[in-house]
Amino acid sequence: MRNIKLREVLKMNIKNILLVAILVLFASSVFVSATNDVDLVVDDFYITSVADGHTYNLQDTFTVGETLNVHITLRNWGTSAITNQFQVEIMACHPDGTGCHIASNVEVHSFGAERKGSYKVPFTFSAHDIVNGKSMIKIVVDGDGQVAETSENNNIETEELNVQESFASVLFGVSVNDWPEHKNSALSKTIKNAYVNMYTVVLDGDAFKVVGVETKSTGPQEYPVARFTIEPQQLVYFEGFRTREGAVQGAEQKKSLLWTAPPYKNFGNNRICQTDYTNINQMLGQSESYACATMLSVPYKDVGVVSFTYPDLTITSLTHGDTSFKALVCNVGEEAIANFKITFEANGKENTLTYVPTLSTGSCVEISSWGYSHFGIQDTYETVDAKAEVDPYNEFIESDETNNVAVITPSSVLERNWVEMVFVNRRIAGINPQGFEYDLVPINFYPTAQNCVVEYSEKLCIEKAYVTLGNDGRYDKVILWLRVNSIGTKTFELNARDNTFVALHELDNDHFRVELNPMLMNLRFYPTEETTIDSVIDESQLPGPSIEPQLVNGQNVCTIGCAYKDKCLPAGTRIKVGVVGEFCNWDDTMAKQLDTGESCSNNYECGTNSCVSGQCVDLAKRLDEQQNLLEKILEWLRKIFG
Repeated sequence: MRNIKLREVLKMNIKNILLVAILVLFASSVFVSATNDVDLVVDDFYITSVADGHTYNLQDTFTVGETLNVHITLRNWGTSAITNQFQVEIMACHPDGTGCHIASNVEVHSFGAERKGSYKVPFTFSAHDIVNGKSMIKIVVDGDGQVAETSENNNIETEELNVQESFASVLFGVSVNDWPEHKNSALSKTIKNAYVNMYTVVLDGDAFKVVGVETKSTGPQEYPVARFTIEPQQLVYFEGFRTREGAVQGAEQKKSLLWTAPPYKNFGNNRICQTDYTNINQMLGQSESYACATMLSVPYKDVGVVSFTYPDLTITSLTHGDTSFKALVCNVGEEAIANFKITFEANGKENTLTYVPTLSTGSCVEISSWGYSHFGIQDTYETVDAKAEVDPYNEFIESDETNNVAVITPSSVLERNWVEMVFVNRRIAGINPQGFEYDLVPINFYPTAQNCVVEYSEKLCIEKAYVTLGNDGRYDKVILWLRVNSIGTKTFELNARDNTFVALHELDNDHFRVELNPMLMNLRFYPTEETTIDSVIDESQLPGPSIEPQLVNGQNVCTIGCAYKDKCLPAGTRIKVGVVGEFCNWDDTMAKQLDTGESCSNNYECGTNSCVSGQCVDLAKRLDEQQNLLEKILEWLRKIFG
């Protein structure tokens, strides 16, 4: 009985012990839960550039490979301190949050209750992190769960960022100009053997501080330029100097100053652009066309007064040579010059030449243009305006920039050689078909005459005339500007000693053809009806004389035209004796008609009765050849297409 009671007592004690143990464990767990109050969050973060310390806006564009610092502020909102170690991980992800990898991390060994702490973690985007110019940065606190927290759902902070591919350094050219000497951009010239300072700067508050200087010469070449390599994200300014000493002084001065102007930065795509002042990751004016450049020209900024000597090119005379224009170029400055250019202009065309040798001070050289034919001028050069300009592109600095041009105009020639001519004495021309003929005479002989006439529904005018005189006082050369309304003005130069009619083909139109005898100054024009132009007079149908022969010393003599079988034939009349063709020439003699290919002026001079572009041609033969060629082509096409 006693044993039974003992067992019951022991059973009750065991139950009590177990109950007490359970109560103790529960109480301890409640105590631990009450005392372990930890909650870690990312309170804030921002990003800076390792290169220059600049703070980015999260809307800025970052670059692959660019070394950044991520500044993280952590906060423990809990009332319990953290004594064990945990990690903060910086991840780079695709913009949709996939493809994440740990780019960098920082270990935190302890963290107090209700405390904030700041950490700087290096970070770099890779090319694999970019999708369509976007990437994501993810900051994870205690990602491996080393710290028990009251909330595990607020340990991650993400931000989508703009990220561009990395770009290379830029080779950038800078020249120096002489703008300070005249304050006129139109006169600015590039200076050879000048110097350029490139200042590398970093943002310092609301201005920029110089942290490095590189000096280079522009050199003596034709297009002098100093070339600098500008790395990605590098901020730079440029200054030009005439002398090495000026560049040294400028560098010393700028090292002690802060710049406020927007610097240039390598934004990629092989160009540099001005920044939006202290917002160095944006272009000035938010515009590439406004802010960017592929090359710069800067005015020189030498400190103090510097004395320089210069060449001074001038054209002392511009004249007509036998075959080309000639310019006498002199250097009246205090410095020699070489490799300068000279441009000749006439008749709407240019000819630019380079004079390579050195032209010393006080020396002159005669430079000839290309031949007159280059300017579209034949023998009328004395009637054409011409201009020559030395150093036309302002490539050299000169002590006087106003004496580089010379001109020559028709008025430069003796005024006595210019005459105003008019039409007089209209008469029937003795040609076939019949036309009209006028005498061209100076207006002082016929003050009431006109310089225009109307024939065949067309108006023909003498615009102006120019003559040259030979040693005997007679006209040597005649130059006429003739205008036909439907064609325009044409220029003709003729030998005034030539007593033959010359065809003025440039004036021919649908109504008439024009010929001129320069010795007699007789102008004639006649209709262009094809039925009568090429008629040939057979010997059996010899026309009656236009002027009857006169009896002189017992013989019949033709005072005008050619004597032929007791008849007087008008100039231009063609006859055929058998197969031999002859014509009456303008010197009143009969002449044999010319063969195909020989030079001619009129149709009647040719045995084929066709003068085209100054040569006798066989139109019938040409037509036969063309017909044969056409038949061959048609036969070839028939074979192909059946």
